Amino acid sequence: MTWLSGRRAAITEPPAAPRAGIVATGIDVYYGRHRALEEVSLTVPGGSALAILGRNGAGKTTLLRSIVNGFGVQVRGDVLVDGVRIGAMATDEVVTRHGIAFVPDDRRIFPLTVTENLRVAALGSREWRADVTRVLGLFPFLEAHAAQLATTLSGGEQQALAIARAAMRVPRYLLLDEPGEGLAPVAVQRLIDGVCQLREETGCTLILVERNMEMIAALCDTAIGMSAGRIIWTGAVSELRDNPDLLEQVLLPATGPEAGTGDHHGIS
Repeated sequence: MTWLSGRRAAITEPPAAPRAGIVATGIDVYYGRHRALEEVSLTVPGGSALAILGRNGAGKTTLLRSIVNGFGVQVRGDVLVDGVRIGAMATDEVVTRHGIAFVPDDRRIFPLTVTENLRVAALGSREWRADVTRVLGLFPFLEAHAAQLATTLSGGEQQALAIARAAMRVPRYLLLDEPGEGLAPVAVQRLIDGVCQLREETGCTLILVERNMEMIAALCDTAIGMSAGRIIWTGAVSELRDNPDLLEQVLLPATGPEAGTGDHHGIS
């Protein structure tokens, strides 16, 4: 079964992904006059998997948004994707040119059937789009609901569909914002299985904002901890998994004069 369809349907393997990755240097992000990120720098090598942890309001989602240079974010500093500075690019250009798929925490499912949601997700793709049947194979339980109105799915099924829609564009970079939030363990495991298979077959880079340690440990090798718009810890996921005190410190850092800075304007 082929992964791709459409313009280059004869190709049975996903396109080779550039390995330059994402490099952010000295990032400040503002919402109006409010500073949401302060001097954030990080490197995400191509093909790697990074988890971003922190309490609500730490700046995690804002960091994801800065990578695609959109969603009302005013970015100061440099963000390079595959060695290309994106500061002057529109969000659509960044996403299309560099194969970035961003799955927000609110899923943004269309009031269409499951299959129609997948087909709509591939519209506008200049070169690559995935085969619908192949993408449904990432989450087999969705196949039984292919003709069902997507807004009537359970929360876990909707989250799987949101990730499947991202897969329709055969992403080189997959950005997931708290996909496991509020889901039962069985639903979380289904997401883990689908994302693992997607990464195995496409080699895409993963940046995951999440608080579920089982999902983080299954999908990511490295992690950063954030608080009040700053990175306060960087290390291997195994360090967090094996050290509950460190995990608590990263997820719930001590309060201080700047604590809660990132909570304004609904920033997370």
